[in-house]
Amino acid sequence: MGLLSDQSSSNIKQSGDFSLVSRATVLSVANATSVEINWNNSVADDVGGFNLGSNSTDYVVPEGVDYVDIDLGVMWSGNFTGERRITISKNSLPLENAVRKIYLPSSESSNGITAKQVPVFAGDIISIEVFQTSGAALNIINGSGTFFKVVVSKRYR
Repeated sequence: MGLLSDQSSSNIKQSGDFSLVSRATVLSVANATSVEINWNNSVADDVGGFNLGSNSTDYVVPEGVDYVDIDLGVMWSGNFTGERRITISKNSLPLENAVRKIYLPSSESSNGITAKQVPVFAGDIISIEVFQTSGAALNIINGSGTFFKVVVSKRYR
């Protein structure tokens, strides 16, 4: 792990280690359907939490990690109808306060959400689910606006 620096809580230390994935291609999401985003572009993976070859929807918490900070961005194609929703889940259960909805989308609307100091154990699975009600299939746009970043932390006693 990298250099440690103090975080807001006195006994939680955040390393410089992180994992970041994105979409290299667009992802079509059917109307009124929940879909887990499959990530297909690894930008960085300091701790080996992503395995894009065997399970591209999940971040698996590695050994030695007690907390994660999650930053997420999803860029939708332009459409003025319906709702867009993104959810961060841990072990298939939505994280508290980690659901973001847009009710009046516009052209190329963006959803973003952050979850800080999420307690985890080795083997926990973090995944991202999206949902939309535009009346037809709608694309999630590839590029810098669609990403999933996990920064790891450890509790020191």
